[in-house]
Amino acid sequence: MVVPIDLAPTVFGCGRFSHPAQHFRENHRNHTFMVTLFSYVAMVRIGDDDFSIQPGDVVLFPAHADIRYHFPRPGSHWCLRLLPGIPDPSGGTVRLPVLCRLDLHRFEAQRRLNAITQDWMAASGDQRHAFMYAARTGAASFITWLAGVMQDQAGAAGSIQSLTRMQRATVQAAEILRHPESHDLAMTEVARRCSVSHNRLTAAFRLRYGESMIAYRNRCTIDRARWLFDTTRLTISEVRTHVGVPDPHHFNKLFRRVVGAAPARYCQQGRPLLNSTVSSGLPTNSGTVQPS
Repeated sequence: MVVPIDLAPTVFGCGRFSHPAQHFRENHRNHTFMVTLFSYVAMVRIGDDDFSIQPGDVVLFPAHADIRYHFPRPGSHWCLRLLPGIPDPSGGTVRLPVLCRLDLHRFEAQRRLNAITQDWMAASGDQRHAFMYAARTGAASFITWLAGVMQDQAGAAGSIQSLTRMQRATVQAAEILRHPESHDLAMTEVARRCSVSHNRLTAAFRLRYGESMIAYRNRCTIDRARWLFDTTRLTISEVRTHVGVPDPHHFNKLFRRVVGAAPARYCQQGRPLLNSTVSSGLPTNSGTVQPS
């Protein structure tokens, strides 16, 4: 993603942080905004707004916020601190704080935040400007991707009619591709179901999601498999069936391509969420959560 440098956000820090079980208050009084991806259960109060946090939730914190945290159990989170670039006059606005329940999208969020962290930490010496630019464009790409996820969730919640015809088609295509039965569908059939041409849908989909429809389907399939490995005691064979890829060779190939390790190796490393308060079974439907 190429972003004009004056439009890209300035990154003031990015990384993964661990916390013990505790209750504390943070007066976040500097001028930066925070984007936090949680991997634990918590209660967070931001000003007068209360949020019940689950693993896979992202919160966009405003600058100058008064934040109170309660962690009943130890855990970790990713945090990106940034200052927005020059706003796009044609863009919309959003009231902060905002909580978005990513569910399966949390793996892609982790990947993007890890990449930003690596670039930001490498921003020193002769290559400082190159790495800082990479961190800034990575942050811009992450925010754009997150906005797309939230817009898709809003469409699923019933406001999809506010989108253009092609935007509705890309959202509908993404919903089809996230379903386990989509592995039996050709991309031309997906386009037919969305009532648009295959070529136009292919171009619009890549523009919106940053990857091809096939790559998106494969990533969602493996993210769903990882979720099942993390939150259930299903066997690899049972997980293959649940995600719609019963062939072991094809499933192993997709899993290695996305995760970088075989399913058996991934399971040997442990199932971290089984001892947390997350219930086993399939993830719930995604949705943007309003303050209680």
